[in-house]
Amino acid sequence: MAGSYVGRLGQMRDLDALVSPDPARRSHVMAVVGAPGVGKTALAKHWAHARREHFADGQLFVDLRGHSPLPALRPGDVLAQFLRALGATPGRLPADEDEAAALYRTLLADRQMLIVLDNARDAEQVRPLIPGARGCAVVITSRNRLAGLVASDGARQLALDVLDPGEARRLLGSIVGECRATAEEEAARRLVRLCGGLPLAIRIAGANLVARDTGIAGYCAELAGGDLLSRLRVEGDRRSTVRAAFDLSYLALPAGARRMFRLLGLMPGPDVSVNGAAALADTTSAAAAELLVTLTDAHLVRERAAGRFGLHDLVRSYARELAGTEEAHAARQRLFEWYLYHADAAARLLYPVEPAPGPCAGAAPSAALVFSDHGEASEWLDSERENLSGAVPQAAGAGFTTLAWRLAESLHGFLSVGMYTGECLKVATAGLFAAVADGEPRAQAAAQLRRAECHWLLADRAQALELLGSALELARQAGWADGQALALRRIGAAHRESGAVGLGLTC
Repeated sequence: MAGSYVGRLGQMRDLDALVSPDPARRSHVMAVVGAPGVGKTALAKHWAHARREHFADGQLFVDLRGHSPLPALRPGDVLAQFLRALGATPGRLPADEDEAAALYRTLLADRQMLIVLDNARDAEQVRPLIPGARGCAVVITSRNRLAGLVASDGARQLALDVLDPGEARRLLGSIVGECRATAEEEAARRLVRLCGGLPLAIRIAGANLVARDTGIAGYCAELAGGDLLSRLRVEGDRRSTVRAAFDLSYLALPAGARRMFRLLGLMPGPDVSVNGAAALADTTSAAAAELLVTLTDAHLVRERAAGRFGLHDLVRSYARELAGTEEAHAARQRLFEWYLYHADAAARLLYPVEPAPGPCAGAAPSAALVFSDHGEASEWLDSERENLSGAVPQAAGAGFTTLAWRLAESLHGFLSVGMYTGECLKVATAGLFAAVADGEPRAQAAAQLRRAECHWLLADRAQALELLGSALELARQAGWADGQALALRRIGAAHRESGAVGLGLTC
């Protein structure tokens, strides 16, 4: 363990509060919490070994199996195990759990010991195992937040996240050999990115590299070319898989939280709001907020910013593969319609200048918001920009072509005025493909107009004029008079200002 353990220096210092000579800083109980595979047990064991001199009477360690294929251990069973280790006469162990806990505390009263309670299911499982002796320290690891221990038992919480890129790269080097990792430095860094900085994934990848004696670049290509989760496993060891670690957390969830988790894997951007999650799951905002709290407590979802929730890349891949085809199709439609409704409402409020190629978004969906002023509309667009931009190609690829080109049109003013020009071009191009698939000449003309404006802003004047000509012809074929007028105005402005910095046009 010690030979391949790297990083976590800040977390090691946090755990040192358990042995601090300063009574004001010293803690009695530390709960190390985090997602499956993030390295909670490894940190606890490494710190316990490194600080063993502080515990003259030794250490007690138990895997509580809170998330395990085996049944979770009952506190009474653990107390019996600990009492035997502390020298209690086996034939005289109390049968009553409260009596056993009292004897446990008595035996620890004058000792300096570390108790490591690994893989705890919840606060109730560990409470009877926390001694009152101030000379003892307790480290608990769990996939749940154990907020009850913080609120009622004076525990401090230490939340683990994935490793930063430098730590992740050093961990890989400690497993496969630093010389080997350095020889393929770029590939080594790519591999830890594929693993998302998750220590379990990096260790599995490193073990496979050692076993196969293959090149890191070749292994990266293998992982990137197929089902990443299926490939992140050690052959012949069912426990050494990333998917197995995630399974244990997922299966412990109630049914409603499982469904929300599956659907969150479908979101097009990095995170989702409570209202967006409600639309995705076809539920109320209050119910969605409750489910998101459950998933956050289980460390399957993290609150990236206030009111916005995201998933680690590997967890997201896992969630997405769990969603059934029909379930995913219906959820995506709900979410895309929700995005279109609000993007359309915001566009009509903020950018009501140019003619649109189609009708407005229609009836309000569930968990709909109302923009009372320009500020609220602009704030919503800013917060959802990555989701909205990602939704257009995703909607087009999933067969929601009408939703895709309408959403692309609604977003154009916001993206172009905000100078997200490259993003604007990608959205407009995805909108064009969707309009072609939909057989909508008017929408195709609008998309070509938008693409032309993006190319002009990117100083690609020749391409802009070519696209304007195409848009004019499409608008004529569609009988779209407003579109023809707009294309002609753009062409005239382009010729008139061909030597200027830009057209200064908005929609």
